[in-house]
Amino acid sequence: MRPHKWFSFLNAHLSYVHPPARAHEASFMTEYAGGLGLAAGDMNTSLPEWAGGPPDPGSWDGVLPRNLRSRHLAPPAAPGGFEPSAKLLRAGWRSPGVLPPTAGHWDPVNEPHHHTPDHILLSEPLLDRVRVLDYRVIDVPYSDHKPVVLDLDT
Repeated sequence: MRPHKWFSFLNAHLSYVHPPARAHEASFMTEYAGGLGLAAGDMNTSLPEWAGGPPDPGSWDGVLPRNLRSRHLAPPAAPGGFEPSAKLLRAGWRSPGVLPPTAGHWDPVNEPHHHTPDHILLSEPLLDRVRVLDYRVIDVPYSDHKPVVLDLDT
């Protein structure tokens, strides 16, 4: 499948239980970064630290409970579990800014951590044609995810 020459919009919900599958799914999105495009959705991965994401400590102590690491973090070949988003960024997708946590969980005892798996990414060619007016999270109660909003001007 080839990207459309005018504009591509990708809506993604990458695997939440299998880091290698998540990285593989992200690889299908990389080819669209060369044209005018926007990718949005629950990527189930934060941005790596070099792209404005949270620190990527090797142990994740205090960041992610030990019992949840196998679901959220990739094997040692992908330090910190940021492989899917790093793959997208290396291909040319760009985040218009850094977001606060967009997800938490309903069970404050077993999954109290908050993280930012929801993203809107713009291709570099699109970023050259638009101006980002605002990039924010809407704080909604009673949901495990919060909407991410991007306002653009052409």
